[in-house]
Amino acid sequence: MLTFYADHLPPETLLRDGPRIRVRISLPRAAANLRRQPPAPTEGLALIDTGASYTCIDQSVAAQLQLVPVGHIPVAGATSSGLQPVYVVTWELLGSNIPPLTDKSVVGASLANQGLSMLLGRDFLRIAQFTYDGVASTWSIAIPIATLPDVPTTSSTSSVPISDKERRRRLRKLARKAREKGRK
Repeated sequence: MLTFYADHLPPETLLRDGPRIRVRISLPRAAANLRRQPPAPTEGLALIDTGASYTCIDQSVAAQLQLVPVGHIPVAGATSSGLQPVYVVTWELLGSNIPPLTDKSVVGASLANQGLSMLLGRDFLRIAQFTYDGVASTWSIAIPIATLPDVPTTSSTSSVPISDKERRRRLRKLARKAREKGRK
């Protein structure tokens, strides 16, 4: 299991801010490969929001990354309502050992007034185990290896399935790279 755990926070901080984590948001692989000079990834704060159906990014992040909507979706929520654009991005939880989540759909929203670049919604949480302990003033998030959609189950040179041992080795390698990126 790949885990990110936020240390104990002062109770007033967790109450005021909620479970927040630093994220890096970038172009999806295909779009980055097509551009001569893709825009630099952007970093900011994400709030884990069990009330949000979808993972969202602030519209200013979409503009900075020069994202083009791949569609629109009707949304009614605390931050936005009406028809909202849908983008595809790659994002990662900084300081965690969870590998980047690549080529994921996100909804454009107005989040900057809350100091946020991203909301992590239930579409993300469906692959995770999220624990909020108000008494201890902690929260944690874990992603079981089996739910990670971006880890290959076949070798890149053939369609022969790879072993669970090889898959775990590749996951550890991805997690190590993610940790190293977070330290830079």
